[in-house]
This record gives sequence, structure tokens and C-alpha cells, in this order.
Amino acid sequence: MTLPGFRAELPHGLAALRIALGVAILISPELWHAPQFAAQPEALRFAPEGLGWISKHVPIRLELAYAAQAILIACCVLAIAGVASQLAMAGVTLSGLPVFGLSQLSGAVIHDMHLFWLSTLLAVSPCGDAFSIGQRIRRRPQPSAAPSMIYGVPLQLSRMLLGIVYFFPGFWKLATSGLAWITSDNLRNQLYWKWYQLGREPPALRL
Repeated sequence: MTLPGFRAELPHGLAALRIALGVAILISPELWHAPQFAAQPEALRFAPEGLGWISKHVPIRLELAYAAQAILIACCVLAIAGVASQLAMAGVTLSGLPVFGLSQLSGAVIHDMHLFWLSTLLAVSPCGDAFSIGQRIRRRPQPSAAPSMIYGVPLQLSRMLLGIVYFFPGFWKLATSGLAWITSDNLRNQLYWKWYQLGREPPALRL
């Protein structure tokens, strides 16, 4: 079966996406700062527009933040290793939403939603058919080296999702500022703002 705009691919690309996504989540500051945001008094929580109802109806407690954080870390490790890959990715989605959602209460909108779009996509895709310890544990043969649409469709969908993530911010930057976004002092000021947000300057050697 063929679909317009899609092509058959090997399982290794989907497996590489599974591993890269697990690593990206494990090194994200939002994962490790979640308990800190959960411990803040309610007066210091600022939900972005559209998410205020969640902060009012979802319990925010330190012990729940630690539990969700532990589940997310465990699911990421399992996904990277390829143990019950699809189930692990489902766990990444379900536990990652509340953990990363806590960082959204800091007053700044953090654009990390694509991580969980991709984890949801991987949860319903055969992402554990390569680079997987789970296959060795179950003693299942490696999948055929022939490309297949069951790997090509989710990979192409993931590319489309990433394209959406980067297209619209770029479009609105050009629409509101034109080339001045990059040719004026705006980029320098953006870097200053980010350093202030992080509370530290980068090393002396900078790209």
C-alpha cells in the first residue's frame, strides 16, 4: 500500500527517534525542576492563557510531582533501552504532561509540547522493532531489512509535526518584524533576556 507523500522506510529511523526523544526528555530542565514548581505557593503560580482551568482542577502537590517525575524517568529509560517500547512511550506521554506542565506555571510559556506529540505518535507505532533490548529478551527475530510503510508513515508524520512546530514561530517573526528580527539588535536582546531568565551568563567562549 502506498500513500501520497509517504514512502516506505526501515525500522531504524523510528527506533532512533524513540531513543533521541527519551534522551531529550531526560536532559530537559523541565523534568528536573518539576518538584521545585510544585513546592511553590499558589500565589507564585501563573498559568499561561488557556491553561488556567487545569491549575484549578488538577491537584498540585509535591509528592505527586515526585511520583510523576519518577515514572517519567523510568519510562524514558525503558524507551531508550527498547523494553516494552510502545507501552513505555505511552507512559512518557501520560506522566510527562503533568511533569512538564508544572514548568508552564512559572509565568513563561515553554514550547515543549512537541515532545509529547512525538511520544504519543511513537506509542502507537512499532518503534521497538530495532535497537531494542526487548526483542532480545523475547527472542524475537529482527524485522526484515526491507523498507515498510509501517515505519515510513509515523516517521513522515513526525517530520510534519516538527515542521509545524518551527514554521509558525518563524512565520510570525517575519510577519511582525520582517528581516529586522535577525538584522537588528533584536537577536542580541533575545540572548540577554535568555541569560537573565536562566540567571547566569554563558561561558566566555561563545558561538
